[in-house]
Amino acid sequence: KQVWAHTSVKLSTKLQVLQCISEGIIQKDMAEAVGVTKGAVSKIVNKAIDDGFVHRKKDGSYMLTQDGHVQLCGI
Repeated sequence: KQVWAHTSVKLSTKLQVLQCISEGIIQKDMAEAVGVTKGAVSKIVNKAIDDGFVHRKKDGSYMLTQDGHVQLCGI
């Protein structure tokens, strides 16, 4: 089971981005909502995709995977 560790980006920031994805917020608006740069959001989203927490749909939007929901909700 993959779990995000503390790195240069706070775990709380990563979880806020996952929450934004679960609410259907687009990437450019995530930066404002979370209080980080668009570049930081991009890195977090790409890492989440690599870690299997997020799936990029064909239309370019994102959705949480089952593992992403577990990571976000702690279930």
